[in-house]
Amino acid sequence: ALGAIDAVPLVSGVAAFPHLSISSIDTPYVLGFSAPGLAPTFSPEFSVATGPVRYLWMHRQPGNGTGNTSLSPQPVVELLDFGDNLVVGIPPREGASSSPYLVVRVEARLVGDAACESAEQPFSSVAPGF
Repeated sequence: ALGAIDAVPLVSGVAAFPHLSISSIDTPYVLGFSAPGLAPTFSPEFSVATGPVRYLWMHRQPGNGTGNTSLSPQPVVELLDFGDNLVVGIPPREGASSSPYLVVRVEARLVGDAACESAEQPFSSVAPGF
């Protein structure tokens, strides 16, 4: 979605858009600019990529299970950026060519119980299409 598209003043013949943003990942985009009584102009094509991971989102809730068997369905957590786009690739940490950038911690806790079991899962890439 196109953001910060408020009308801007014309100053010395220049209309600047300091907060223009596009939150949806896609390619290619073209920006068009127009004013009453004037021919429009268009930008060259450009792409919008995902940003850094902002938060985890529960895409699919876990189902019920019995002891020592897999839950059905299995839970799915997605990594989303500031534009709520799915981050499908995690870059390596600075200075490390193959180490994961992000570690997601999983906790199992009884409702109302302070104690929990936990595990950590490193992600070096994320597969889309759950």
